[in-house]
Amino acid sequence: MFKISMKPTFIVFFCLSIVFFSCSQSQEKVSVNPKEVIDINQIVSGRKLTDHYKIDEIVKLETSEKSVLGSIVEVLFIEEKFFIRQGRKRPIKVFDKNGGFLFSLGKIGKGPGELASFDDMNYDSSSNQLWVLSNDARKVNKYSINGEYINEIYFPFFAFDFSLVGEDRIIFNLKNNFSSVSGKNNILVTDRRGQILSKLRPANTDLRLPTFNGYGFLKKNLGRIIYSQSFSDTVFEFNGNNFQPLYTVASGSENQQNLNDLISKTQGDGVTIVNEISQTGSLMSDFIESKDHLYFSYIKNKFKFPVIYDKESKELYSVKSFNKNEGGLISLFFPPKSLINDQKILSVFPLSMWKMLTQFDSTNIQYLKENYTDLYEVINETDDMNNSVLLIGSFQ
Repeated sequence: MFKISMKPTFIVFFCLSIVFFSCSQSQEKVSVNPKEVIDINQIVSGRKLTDHYKIDEIVKLETSEKSVLGSIVEVLFIEEKFFIRQGRKRPIKVFDKNGGFLFSLGKIGKGPGELASFDDMNYDSSSNQLWVLSNDARKVNKYSINGEYINEIYFPFFAFDFSLVGEDRIIFNLKNNFSSVSGKNNILVTDRRGQILSKLRPANTDLRLPTFNGYGFLKKNLGRIIYSQSFSDTVFEFNGNNFQPLYTVASGSENQQNLNDLISKTQGDGVTIVNEISQTGSLMSDFIESKDHLYFSYIKNKFKFPVIYDKESKELYSVKSFNKNEGGLISLFFPPKSLINDQKILSVFPLSMWKMLTQFDSTNIQYLKENYTDLYEVINETDDMNNSVLLIGSFQ
């Protein structure tokens, strides 16, 4: 593991906390007013990538036939190990703290102990287990931290995100993939045997596609559970049976269209909605909160850009990708995946994408060499560009 002290930057994923009381079938109460409205048009310009983030450690992942990775979706750091989820149809890869490959977790299949898809994963601290969700198989498999399969829990519904609540409940995000069991609801709360306790957050029955990659999320960070519906501009905190709005990200005078109006306009076609929403503005699914900052991606005018929000000063910062001399294109390679110890930011730098980027424009090589010397040297010494580098850092 390479230790460094320099100033790269990037962007903060989002986390919040939850207090979960009873999960009764009582009607959900939803507050209307968010605690904070963030105007996306107030972004401070002229900032460089190096103004925001300090890289503390670089972890170069071992490259071999068994360890090569595809597109990295999620990374958890548990007991000195990196658990890397890489899309829906690839097993989870596990590396030690220095980047050495340890083992693959989970097998593709439909039999006992196998998974038809890898849609989400959560660490259960009460049992020291990793839980992996398969929407296609409608089940969660449990594994030890050393990769041994333990058992599985079946659920009578489909879901794409989940989070563990205390030691006795699970909350699922269906992403509009409702059924006769779930009813017209997006959020289900169950016990740890899969019995449904609560049905919350109405699904939009006019949408013709059940899920939308990159939009909407249910996740847990800093002890809270947060939720945002696909194509929404608001992030909620789940507290018992209530959803309290925390943040609304608005486009100033060009506020996002009401989702119901958009569905009516597009006749519920998901592809058309994605095209429309990318013009008017929407949150993406990569949203994380640290103690002092928010990180999220926002899409507007068909352009996705990363945003950092300073919670104390209320300032927004972003380095847009066309600002090559400010590290803009490079900033797209720093999407945070999780927090380590609720403070350090864990990000992924894919070398295969970097190779394509440098072929596209040599400005990026020069910027990295001048501003991220240690990272540049690690990449420059790497012969095989088919794997990734993990970055561990903090905001400043």
